[in-house]
Amino acid sequence: MSNQVKNEENHEKLFQDIGQVVDDDDDVKPTEIESYCVNCGENGITKLLLTKIPHWRDIVIMSFNCEHCGFSNNEVQFAGAISEKGCTCTFTINNKQDLNRQLVKSETASIKLNEIDLEIPATTKRGCLTTIEGVISSIIEDLSVEQP
Repeated sequence: MSNQVKNEENHEKLFQDIGQVVDDDDDVKPTEIESYCVNCGENGITKLLLTKIPHWRDIVIMSFNCEHCGFSNNEVQFAGAISEKGCTCTFTINNKQDLNRQLVKSETASIKLNEIDLEIPATTKRGCLTTIEGVISSIIEDLSVEQP
């Protein structure tokens, strides 16, 4: 068996389709590791889940929670090579339900809100798994920090 075939088999074992992980959640559990809390200095728990989004990329979903101070954080990192070419996704919000649309924002993606002439440049925000409402809430929170 060639090394390429072995690597592909190992890759398939590590990275399950995100839908398959939900369907077969008895097989794949997040890895939990104890890690340092940057907020209080105590130890908290980081959960890691290796998965892949069909027709897109392999990702690592990370979630940190500190039971001592309540600090929490989540992040999505990409486990593969960055594509040479990106893509543009355009969302039109027509009703409240449209705000619940899930999206994966990479650390290299920029966000533009044309209606209010606002752009969040690439690499200024970490990758995350969120909703459109979550993106807007994060923008509001970040802007309010800079205001007196």
